[in-house]
Amino acid sequence: MTSQERGFQEFADFAAKLKGDEKSEAQTFLFHLLEAFNHDANTLPEGCTFEYRVRFPGDRTKFADLVWPGRVLIEMKSRGEKLSRHYQQTFDYWLNLVPHRPPYVVLCNFEEFWIYDFNTQLQEPLERVPVKEIVSRHSALNFLYPRKSLPIFGNNWVEVSREAARSVADAFNSMVHRGEAITPLPRYIVCARVTKRPIFEFISSDIRPDSSLTVFSFADDYSFGILQSGLHWLWFKERCSTLKGDFRYTSDTVFDTFLWPQAPTLKQIRAVADAASALRALRRNTMAKNGWSLRELYKTLETPGTNKLRDAQSALDTAVRAAYGMNPDEDILAFLLKLNLELAEKESAGKPITPPGLPTFYPDPKELVTEDCIKP
Repeated sequence: MTSQERGFQEFADFAAKLKGDEKSEAQTFLFHLLEAFNHDANTLPEGCTFEYRVRFPGDRTKFADLVWPGRVLIEMKSRGEKLSRHYQQTFDYWLNLVPHRPPYVVLCNFEEFWIYDFNTQLQEPLERVPVKEIVSRHSALNFLYPRKSLPIFGNNWVEVSREAARSVADAFNSMVHRGEAITPLPRYIVCARVTKRPIFEFISSDIRPDSSLTVFSFADDYSFGILQSGLHWLWFKERCSTLKGDFRYTSDTVFDTFLWPQAPTLKQIRAVADAASALRALRRNTMAKNGWSLRELYKTLETPGTNKLRDAQSALDTAVRAAYGMNPDEDILAFLLKLNLELAEKESAGKPITPPGLPTFYPDPKELVTEDCIKP
């Protein structure tokens, strides 16, 4: 047994002797856990805090057992407690750790670690590690080492899921480039696969896209409005990968996890479509007047002051928020994450959810398909 393994075994032996009282022994347990991962026995890592103050809406304050910004949130419960009962509390703590949500969350009852990555999956932990097995399974907690390391999960569920998503995305992109997904449409929506600005545009189906574009097979103004919205752009930036500092639209982590409005009214759908159409009309007119490209037009948003494009985008975002049923001052990411959680439960119960695109109940989809697009 190596010295590192002995350290883990000593921690497991120590933990087994504790009564497992959340209030009196949680911090002692966590100090010894961190010591097993090569931290000083009596000092928390820099920035790490016990009883971290978490601010909730309405000026409410609660306290998380341990928060290490950029690393982990750990919430302790007494020995014998069913961890599943405390999932929602822990998720709410993480949700309100704005702007420093850590990538990993751990629920522990002195007997078992439940390890979550809410950016990957919401309801189920990625790994459950019994404390007594930490010698052989400590790699699932690699993020606790002084030098940040990626965890290794025994079932490798994350990588399997990502690979499956990539396969689906690759199959779809192959269909797109063969023209199978867009031929039935008069136009389709694209954005640059790598970009620093929120620019979406309609392209005529007579044009075949290349690999530099991400393609969305929708022809209607409502779908364009959702994709062009500030809500989708914020989710895009939060969930995407990057390339040389620019944002890279990755379908498996961005589009596949972005939930669309679930119960918009006909009036709200029309409002989003009208705002989207108005924004594109403003873009066309402004570019024609000044001889600008879309890129040059959007660069004007980097200059403070009044800007008609900014106003048009704000009008679109207001319409999209209404379609989602969001309050004007509601945190976008918090809202979308909660919506993800609610709809995951709904799907697991076998209930339908509203998929991307124009809702099927809209009476006349053709009226939302205008003619403007980039043509050959």
